[in-house]
Amino acid sequence: MSKKLMLKVTKEEIFLTNELSIGIKHTNLFGKEILFRKEVLFWVTEVVKFIDGILFIKVIDFDSEHGNFDTTQPGSEYAIAKIEFEKFEKEKFEPILSSYKAKDLNTLCGIEVGGRPSENSRPENARNKFIEAQFSKNTNMQTGIGPSQFDSIHKAIIIKRNFVVSFDEFEIIEGGVRFKKSILDEVQEEVEFFIGNPLLLKEFNLIKGWFKKKLKIEGITVFAEIKLDTNEITVLKAESKEVELINNELIEAIQLERVTNLASKITPNSQDDFLFSLDELFQEADLEDFGGNLFGQSENDILDILLKNDGIRNAKHLRYLADKVQSVQFKIQFTFLPNFGFLFSHIGKNKSHYILELLNSNATYIWKFPSEHGEDNHFYLVNEELKKLYELKRRNYRNQADESIFQVVVHNGVGKGEVDIAFWKRGLKDALD
Repeated sequence: MSKKLMLKVTKEEIFLTNELSIGIKHTNLFGKEILFRKEVLFWVTEVVKFIDGILFIKVIDFDSEHGNFDTTQPGSEYAIAKIEFEKFEKEKFEPILSSYKAKDLNTLCGIEVGGRPSENSRPENARNKFIEAQFSKNTNMQTGIGPSQFDSIHKAIIIKRNFVVSFDEFEIIEGGVRFKKSILDEVQEEVEFFIGNPLLLKEFNLIKGWFKKKLKIEGITVFAEIKLDTNEITVLKAESKEVELINNELIEAIQLERVTNLASKITPNSQDDFLFSLDELFQEADLEDFGGNLFGQSENDILDILLKNDGIRNAKHLRYLADKVQSVQFKIQFTFLPNFGFLFSHIGKNKSHYILELLNSNATYIWKFPSEHGEDNHFYLVNEELKKLYELKRRNYRNQADESIFQVVVHNGVGKGEVDIAFWKRGLKDALD
């Protein structure tokens, strides 16, 4: 599988292209106390093999010119979970370091210090015994085969296992899921597995509970084939039908349900905050995850999703405000109280209008302020009015509100067949003039 690959190396990441990178923590450089002389290095490497999400590469040149590094080079076709560097040549690697611990340098260069590990402590010793037992069982031979006899007869065996991995045990990464698990009774070593799914992104790990909820499972079932010999354990295959079930339809369903749940929030964390930007909205809402605005949805995306529900009585009013009234230089704001709703901004030369339309409401509330005061001050003033609205309730607020800054346009004909918003539009136009 010989293939040349240029890498851009920093202290935090390894870049295969300008758009594709993997963190140092997902390489065997992680945990080593070494510092490079340059902040950015370009390494010429050779791909040795790519197995189960792990890219094995050998570095040929540790200090190359960057001219051959671009976005079209090989590497972007790999769904990489980890990079494993082959042992470095010390005489080439050491000169690019500004400082290092000798033991870490020796480890990366494959240099043993202080003698070999004892036979009883070497993991391959236990592995040999396990292989010997498996081979004896599979071939009806007596146990106690001598090492040389065993090696000459059988070099490796294939182990097949079915097992379950809980959601707490695996991590969602770019292009799949990754986990470590010990599944061989006689060899107490954890094996690292990677199960690919090109639709998965590392950010999805923040909303892992949603996949558990939508798939209605407590864990994923895994089928694995492992090659076991005297030198190493190699994962030949790792599959999970549950990971395969994560498709575009499931991901879209999660997007929709997360937004729908936004509207179920009852009380914000602070009784002084009633107005939120989109990013703040995701932070405040009861989503039971830490993804925030994970899918990069816009304010209009949120509105579109909520209006897919045919039962929204003022859907036409909301759509008109978003498409025809909202000033393009500003973004729609949101409120949870007294119910979930949208605050639209309509900025005129002399007056700035802020229009509150709650989901399923019967009336449109409008506040207006002199434009020269600036929108930051206006949003503060609207927040204060929303606070009063919540404390006084709607009827009392409307009776006490300052008519110089506040106006109501009532919805007519809502719930009487096809909604006609012509009368409401005329009232809105008069209020915005």
